[in-house]
Amino acid sequence: MHGHGETIALPAAERRRVRLILALVTVPLAIATVIGMFLLWPRGETPVGQFERLGNGDELQTAIVRGIEPIGGGESVDAALGADVTAELVTGVGQGETVPILVPGEILANGMDVGDRILVLFNPDAMEGGSPYVFWDFHRELPMAALTVLYLLVVFAVAHFKGLAAVGGLVACLGVIFAFILPAIMMGTSPLLVV
Repeated sequence: MHGHGETIALPAAERRRVRLILALVTVPLAIATVIGMFLLWPRGETPVGQFERLGNGDELQTAIVRGIEPIGGGESVDAALGADVTAELVTGVGQGETVPILVPGEILANGMDVGDRILVLFNPDAMEGGSPYVFWDFHRELPMAALTVLYLLVVFAVAHFKGLAAVGGLVACLGVIFAFILPAIMMGTSPLLVV
């Protein structure tokens, strides 16, 4: 009967032979990979991460929602009508002031509450025509860090150090993708050579 927990017991001489064959295959491949990365490593300016996501004078600031008043009255926010949102600025221009924030109705209808920490975009060019503060995103640092720690604890509980080694391998692979492969391809290196 076959089960997933069964292992094949090899004599010591066979185990050494298998390790030697694996080493003869993987070590030259690893050396070739390192040499290839060295030769193909993008040098000079790369377009990855070079484009500004904000316009001139625009700035991301942190704010805490202090008030949400549905337009047209009532208790709940209608996504089509929206709400008048005020927030206290925690950083940047106007720090400490409570200002109106432009927030899309669908964000309001899906769960913005008083006390939420948010990122707002300050656009000085909009000072004359209305609120220069526009909702950008929710602050997610703490929830993401907590989820990461919880994930690592579950991986460790299920697979112990082998699971953490697998997560480490995944992080290393993503590092190679974002630090080497994408910049090299963006600089014009042949994708076939890079991968």
